[in-house]
Amino acid sequence: MRQYSTGTWGIGLIFSLRGSVFPKALAWALPAAGLAVAFHFLSNMNEDFRLFIDEGLGTHLRTSQLFVAYNFLFSFILTFRSSQA
Repeated sequence: MRQYSTGTWGIGLIFSLRGSVFPKALAWALPAAGLAVAFHFLSNMNEDFRLFIDEGLGTHLRTSQLFVAYNFLFSFILTFRSSQA
């Protein structure tokens, strides 16, 4: 059985990195967040980049439709995974 040290005030366990998923989650989240910030600034500062993105998606597929498709897929996967647990 694993032994935990609660610390002086009993909250040391909350800030422990040993056995935590936060380091691995940050390794995936920080590059993705950096790309999102870079694309945001590029689209706001450079009109050519914004036009490239709009033309690249075509007239049939807009950003809102991509957002809806992503959320549907995420919801479906989350629901399926929750029913399996």
